[in-house]
Amino acid sequence: MFLKVIFKTNKTTGERVSTYRLCESYRSDSTVRHQTIVHLGSLKDLPEIDQKKALALRINELVKQSHNGKQDLFEPSDKIVEKLAQKYFAEIKEKERLDIAAGKHFEPIDTDSVENKNIREVGTEWLCLQALEQLDIRSFFTRQGWQKDQIQYRRSY
Repeated sequence: MFLKVIFKTNKTTGERVSTYRLCESYRSDSTVRHQTIVHLGSLKDLPEIDQKKALALRINELVKQSHNGKQDLFEPSDKIVEKLAQKYFAEIKEKERLDIAAGKHFEPIDTDSVENKNIREVGTEWLCLQALEQLDIRSFFTRQGWQKDQIQYRRSY
């Protein structure tokens, strides 16, 4: 989650006003999009940028805590940030903007049962093999008197 600043101009006064939204990004087809989770308003109670960032982080922590059930050991130091975070988190839950609260069904998988088939190469191993072939290490070792079975660095599949 992140804060997104929206600048608007007041038509009557001509004053430029910034409002904040708590958003999350997601991928749809091949593009990255932003979804607004909750509108935070102008956040006049938080004059500093660091406080606004702390608010977004605290709301994110509250969301994580609602998913895993763990609570913080220490109380947050900034009482204004905590008060606003609790307020906006309650609004997120009320509007069912959380995945769990929205009733979405997630199917757990057993990662031990997942099998890969027809694997070709793994990134680092492939890169090292390419380097060995470009340096022609095989002919260097042959000139040094190594045996063919000592030089073999490619497994046959």
